[in-house]
Amino acid sequence: MSRVILLLDITQLSQRGFSPQEVSNKIKERLRKEFGLTCSIGIGPNKLIAKLGSKMQKPDGFVEIRKEDISVSSPNFL
Repeated sequence: MSRVILLLDITQLSQRGFSPQEVSNKIKERLRKEFGLTCSIGIGPNKLIAKLGSKMQKPDGFVEIRKEDISVSSPNFL
């Protein structure tokens, strides 16, 4: 089984009124329809958080982790 990791900056789509959930649903729908593939999508304030979110929702999920959702003891974490 192959695995592909793709990082996308959807900031411009969000500024045009598309929610992260809408963008994710479209990506998942097209991958399933055109290639018969599933994917996990994680959205976060940086690449690390997005990747961790994606891993939390395998094999075919979606999670959005906002900066205000993160609670850590180290102020330099983000």
